[in-house]
Amino acid sequence: MGLRRKKCEGYKVRGKGWTEQELKDAISNVLTGIEKFEKTIEELKEDEGNGIQRYPIDNVLAIKNFHVLCCQNREALMDVMYFAGEDIDRLIPHFNAAVADLNIAFPLSEDSPGYIGANYGAVLQIIAFGILLEADEDTMRKIAHYTYNYMCKEDALIDFLLSACDIGWTHQTGIYFDTNYRDIGNMIVTAQTDKAEAADLLEIYMKKVNKKKSINDEWRYETGAVAKILGLDDSRLKKNKNYPYDLVHYRDTRKFSSDTYSAWLEMMNMRKQGQEQLTKEKEYIKELELDYHALDNKAFYEKYKERFLDELFRDEKEYQNFQAKEKEGILGFLLVNLLVTDGYILQLDFKDEPEEYLADFVNERLEIDYNGEAIEDIESNDSFENMDAEMELYDTKYVKKMQRKLNRKGFQLVWFQLDNDQYYVCILPKAEILPKKWHEIKLITL
Repeated sequence: MGLRRKKCEGYKVRGKGWTEQELKDAISNVLTGIEKFEKTIEELKEDEGNGIQRYPIDNVLAIKNFHVLCCQNREALMDVMYFAGEDIDRLIPHFNAAVADLNIAFPLSEDSPGYIGANYGAVLQIIAFGILLEADEDTMRKIAHYTYNYMCKEDALIDFLLSACDIGWTHQTGIYFDTNYRDIGNMIVTAQTDKAEAADLLEIYMKKVNKKKSINDEWRYETGAVAKILGLDDSRLKKNKNYPYDLVHYRDTRKFSSDTYSAWLEMMNMRKQGQEQLTKEKEYIKELELDYHALDNKAFYEKYKERFLDELFRDEKEYQNFQAKEKEGILGFLLVNLLVTDGYILQLDFKDEPEEYLADFVNERLEIDYNGEAIEDIESNDSFENMDAEMELYDTKYVKKMQRKLNRKGFQLVWFQLDNDQYYVCILPKAEILPKKWHEIKLITL
């Protein structure tokens, strides 16, 4: 692709912090880099035809890598051109060329999930540019293919943006790669019922962004793309130094439907409900503790029979016999089983291997209860480790690896020791200080 240089003087500079000469030099340097990479690609094609290999990797893979570098540089070029005040029409050829580079490096005919770990910021930017420039569906599918197969990161914001494009994007997660984007998620949910309030949240968020020293006049293209999808009134942000107002309103011809991202909304509502449910669960535990001490056995059984007691005892008589036989830990036993019923404690048999169940349980609780990020799967090479009768289930190498990963995220595994052949474990924030015993049930925290 031929590249045409243009002088920077006379631009109506949109950003702050750069002089016109610095912008001119930046554009020239990026163009020079792209031209260099394009020349190398042509040379590698010739080498491949002549059977020559100049790099440690084969020529075909090297060509793909240089196309990725071209794409990244074209994104940088669009960024600085927008900053410098270029007409937006001039950005489109570079955007199309960037997508073409991606399609050459990662064609739609190839599927290799997890192959490369692409740069999150670069992926987010090209998606946002596609939405702001109102790229066609085929173009957005090429970007989505690259995102799905090569980004290797879970991110709710990217899921929302690609879902809204109505191109068949189905991947959904409630996790934000950048936790600051949770504010944007809240804005999206709010917009479904109150766009005026969502517009207020947009303005508050951009003021918050402006205060971050690390931003350094970066344009928040992804935020503009969200505002465009939601159809928010962003007129108060025309002069915001980080908000790409001109890009958001470049065309204003495409309308987005909430039907396209309904699965995303369901995911967010589920997570919100999960956190609300955890709060209710804690309140319910307190109520049960009070009732256990205040009510007689018959009244207590009747109140909580349908809730969970009938899963432990066939009738009131069996519950009464249990009360008469056991001397310690009765309330703790009841609470542990309540939490097992409600899914907050995982129950394992002593013959179980934690590899089968623990990771799924931990990640579900992290995501639903604490709006946190899942931990990557842990492989165990310790075959039959749990078959050793002297080794407790919570003392395996696999569990200890899991605990170390949780510790780095600010969580802990807590094991409840009941007098049976079962193991009971839950996940809690490390900030929650627990006694060695909980209603006479011994706890083990790794």
